[in-house]
Amino acid sequence: MTYYWLLFILILIINEAGAKRRNVALAWCIFLFFLFFAFRIGFTPDYYNYLDLFDRYHGTSYLNEYAAQEIGFQWMCQIFPSYRSIVILFTAFYCICLYIAFRWCSEKQFWWFAWIVLFCYTSFVLGNMSGMRSGFVTCFFFLALYIKTKISGIKGMIIAVALMAAAFMLHRSAIVLVPLLFISSNPIKKWVLYLIYAVAGVFIVVSVIFPNLLNDFALYMTLTMFDDFNYAEDFEGDVQTGLGVFSLIKTLILVYLLYTTLSYVQKEKDPQNNMFLKMTAAYYLLVLAPSNIGLISRFYYYFAFPCIIGTSITAKKMDKNNRYIYIACVLMYAVWQLYYFYRKGSLHHYLEYDSILFDLI
Repeated sequence: MTYYWLLFILILIINEAGAKRRNVALAWCIFLFFLFFAFRIGFTPDYYNYLDLFDRYHGTSYLNEYAAQEIGFQWMCQIFPSYRSIVILFTAFYCICLYIAFRWCSEKQFWWFAWIVLFCYTSFVLGNMSGMRSGFVTCFFFLALYIKTKISGIKGMIIAVALMAAAFMLHRSAIVLVPLLFISSNPIKKWVLYLIYAVAGVFIVVSVIFPNLLNDFALYMTLTMFDDFNYAEDFEGDVQTGLGVFSLIKTLILVYLLYTTLSYVQKEKDPQNNMFLKMTAAYYLLVLAPSNIGLISRFYYYFAFPCIIGTSITAKKMDKNNRYIYIACVLMYAVWQLYYFYRKGSLHHYLEYDSILFDLI
């Protein structure tokens, strides 16, 4: 992953070097991001899986049973001239959303912090770039939230739902995100706050005492909703019981991040900021659920843009001392994710990076 981390460091350098012209620096950062991922060869577990699907569907006009309910990607394979053109389209779409998320939603002085979250929370960039269909859902979900807060009333909601309908055509899991569009962008009431804390407490207790309970429920839901797909790998391996020292530290960090984010949700009156703070809190609540549940972990991907926005907003609103604690906790959670990824993730799919641009050098 040497090239991945070189890209990350280069983006941080450009972001800080261009402090006086942040918008120009942002454009350069996203341009480098686009070149890196649009012209990659391999580098992610699903790259060749999607290539196989493209070869299967390209040049055909029929709709097979596999893609009958997620017809969007098959249409793309039939319409676009090459697999590379789909990768470029997806990366360009992702970069447009990145620009919107940074330029018009995040706090400029904490863009460096947002980049760290994006690259080091392994389910964000690495997850999105691996599963393109999930990556498309991530983009559509972000745009739906963004438009909902920019266009008030029924018109904005109709556009947001239409975007999620497009996402559903690429991955059926998008339907689970639709109810989140109906969450109010106003400060939450105290009883809702207490309910969220109660749910978080249940997740923690169940993770420690009854880990199989949620795992079996998630397996049932997976087989019910996605019976024609192979999600068996999400439930491979033994369920871990108990709470080790590192898991305890991770849980305490997540509880702190959830509590801190919710404390600003309660105060934030700007509709856009409030919505993205709520989605950030939703992400931290979700990762408090047992990590062995593959169905839940797939939804981590979809909160990439709201989370980088929410963390920058939270850091901006804090006083200096609390900000240091908050940033330290975010970084510690990022380190834990990287540790888990390097030890138990699909690291071998990311070790070697190649690009068609290398042939031009």
